[in-house]
Amino acid sequence: MSEEQAVRVYQAAMRADESGKHPGMTLLVALLMVCGMRRSEILGLSFDAVNLDTETVTIFRTVVAGEKGEPIMRDERAKSETSIRTISIRLSLSR
Repeated sequence: MSEEQAVRVYQAAMRADESGKHPGMTLLVALLMVCGMRRSEILGLSFDAVNLDTETVTIFRTVVAGEKGEPIMRDERAKSETSIRTISIRLSLSR
């Protein structure tokens, strides 16, 4: 994805978020783009994966589609051992 395409996707997410139809879309798109997380990994996130002290998110759970399209939580610690990883969410803010 080019930088221009990424900006357009992010702007579309912001519009969807602001419309109230898809709250949280901006955060979802940011996680996908900046952290390199997969859709199934984002859907599997819960508060136990977030460590605000170390400013990290640990990926160890996914949500996938079942045979009839129903969401299935894979709580067996991700697809493989290499799928389990910790991502920094440290923000550098200018004040």
